[in-house]
Amino acid sequence: MTRAATSFALALVFALPSLARAQPPGLTPPLERVQGVKAKRPKERGAAIVGALAGSVAPLFIHEITERHRNPDTVVTLTLGGALLLPSAGHWYAGKLVTPGMGVRAAGVLVIVGSDDQSAETVAVGVLLIAAGALYDLATAGSAVDAWNRKHATVTPMPIGSGYGIGAGGRF
Repeated sequence: MTRAATSFALALVFALPSLARAQPPGLTPPLERVQGVKAKRPKERGAAIVGALAGSVAPLFIHEITERHRNPDTVVTLTLGGALLLPSAGHWYAGKLVTPGMGVRAAGVLVIVGSDDQSAETVAVGVLLIAAGALYDLATAGSAVDAWNRKHATVTPMPIGSGYGIGAGGRF
């Protein structure tokens, strides 16, 4: 290759990239159309914690409300059902349907329902297991949201000055 051809090729290699321009912000297609996937907003840790806390307290209100109907079977069924399921509300928000805390609470419910004597000690053990399972779900609701956010994170173009760039955000 001659010196002139080499110089022309190098000039062409360096000149072509300078012709590339980003589309103005109004013409940039949304991420959903570019990747074919709907971008998901990150979930909030606070919402999961509030859900777990509300779900942990709700069985107390369920007990008080159903007790007014004077049907003991309904009171026990709804209270224990709420105590078994509702503390996991924060994890449900994060996309987890079954949690280890739910398993501990199920053991507590079985202790209460499965005992023939219904002594104070048996009921206390069941209530402690239910409380421990609720505390576990409350303590881990925020990390469940963090795991969901890591799994479903998306990279989106961000306007920076008069152009575009890639940015990342997070909490440490």
